[in-house]
Amino acid sequence: MLEIDTRDIDSFLEEKNKVYPQLNDIFNALCWRMYRSEETYYNDKLDVYIIKSDGFNSNIFVSLVIKYDKIKNIKKIICMMIEDKSTGEREISKIKK
Repeated sequence: MLEIDTRDIDSFLEEKNKVYPQLNDIFNALCWRMYRSEETYYNDKLDVYIIKSDGFNSNIFVSLVIKYDKIKNIKKIICMMIEDKSTGEREISKIKK
């Protein structure tokens, strides 16, 4: 079964949940789409997948950068970006190596 690893962004997600109340719902929806392999874009040079929220019912857009280990069947979220639709300001989690 597919596993989703969020350890690299857990503290960022927890911190930003206090600022953006709808973030948890958007994040859970993106994870559901990851289980269904509905990623938005694949970057073959970096070997990562990117999935983006549509921002339809929210004042933010959320994007996740995912590294997929096909052998272990693990999708590891290595970076998260939140963009405020009203200001255009972006917040990006640190990428851990």
